[in-house]
Amino acid sequence: YSGELRFFDSRGQEFPGELSSSGLTGKDGQRLTSIIVRDISRRRQIETRLIASEERYAALFRDASDPIVIADQSGRVEEANSSFAALLGYQTSELPGMSVDSIHPAHEMERIRLSFYEIFRTGHIAPVETSILRKDGSVVEVEIRPALIEIAGRTVVQGIFIDLTERKRLEQKRIEEERAHRETLVREVHHRIK
Repeated sequence: YSGELRFFDSRGQEFPGELSSSGLTGKDGQRLTSIIVRDISRRRQIETRLIASEERYAALFRDASDPIVIADQSGRVEEANSSFAALLGYQTSELPGMSVDSIHPAHEMERIRLSFYEIFRTGHIAPVETSILRKDGSVVEVEIRPALIEIAGRTVVQGIFIDLTERKRLEQKRIEEERAHRETLVREVHHRIK
């Protein structure tokens, strides 16, 4: 027999223990029972902290405002948070099992596959600017910040996605304003030269 039970020490303090017993035959053929009791308090504390840590990570992942996805080495989505689903226009439940081929335009796939290869080979890569496909077929410019993490003894890649739409819009506006300013200066200089 083996199992976990509650025990009391000599001071009457309760503690979790693991009991294991086995039958033996003594020197004179007498039937004996060996009983071992192990205090598993420390193991329980570690398990409790681990569960709490996993719950905190799950809450941070699920409720993060940044779109986050976890994918295996082949590029299959294992998990995605609601922000990532919203960015792509999917329900969260639709994403697990989806391949990066479904998320990125065809012209980006060679670069994305190379990025997957590099991060698993070297352990890190620089952020990647690329495009992603939304469910409705529209394209969104993003920056992906990948990192290798370990979950349940397996190494996977976690990608944090930054939507570059607003940054690109502001950059384009700045370029247009600079062009307009340059044209105004050229006209002014041209006018003064005349």
